[in-house]
Amino acid sequence: MSVGRIVYHKICIELLHELFEALSAKDKLVLQHTYGLLAEEKYTLEEIGLRLTMRPDGVKKARHADENKLKENYQNSKLLRNLNV
Repeated sequence: MSVGRIVYHKICIELLHELFEALSAKDKLVLQHTYGLLAEEKYTLEEIGLRLTMRPDGVKKARHADENKLKENYQNSKLLRNLNV
């Protein structure tokens, strides 16, 4: 991988981290444990629900809403502008 590509990748990771940090603690926890993000262990909907005192279907709905928040925030982010360069 070229140095330019490595730098580009690092910038994208930092910008994604900014988008993620804009979420609430609960939203971050749902996404982290659903997908095993940021070195967190991946859990089932049932396990996440137990941690948050939610039913599995509630965790699934929360995950969907959290993904939509990230998508909406992405549209106005520096990341989108960076990728279009």
